[in-house]
Amino acid sequence: MERTVEQLMVRELSNGSINAFNALYKQYCNRLFRFSFSMLKNQNGAEEAVQHVFLKVWEKRASLNPELSFQGYIFKITKNYVFKLINDSLREKNQFGEPNANSDSHMENISSVLIYSETKSKVRKVIEDLPSQRKKVYIMSRKFNLTNKEIAEELFISVNTVKRHMNLALKTLYQAVYS
Repeated sequence: MERTVEQLMVRELSNGSINAFNALYKQYCNRLFRFSFSMLKNQNGAEEAVQHVFLKVWEKRASLNPELSFQGYIFKITKNYVFKLINDSLREKNQFGEPNANSDSHMENISSVLIYSETKSKVRKVIEDLPSQRKKVYIMSRKFNLTNKEIAEELFISVNTVKRHMNLALKTLYQAVYS
């Protein structure tokens, strides 16, 4: 979509135009889907990401700035949402507790323990194989609960570099666990 046409559409969307919203959706939904799918490798997750992004666009329509890149805006929302999904999924896997001893099926317990153990081992290996700087950033964030700013100061790198390392580490972990 040409920049000036996009700006006009965003301006109309800011004023509540459903037609402008539909036009922008048609223009970007397939690209956002492919972008999300490339990271998630999951059709349902990618579809959910696209729906989430356009719901956010509609909710924030009044505050959209037509002078800024709409494409950049929606891809940033998509990336953040996808990494949140990945992070939540990894956190859920890490918090997967030991199976309940009172469970009805002993075999389900054994299977759960094996899956948990295998996943935990896989995650450790992936973390160990991360590039040095990425591994440091990941460990400082997850093990020592440091903020991005604290990590940046400690490693003498920018906060954006810390974010990039965390995003890449989470993407690598997600791909290792779900592939």
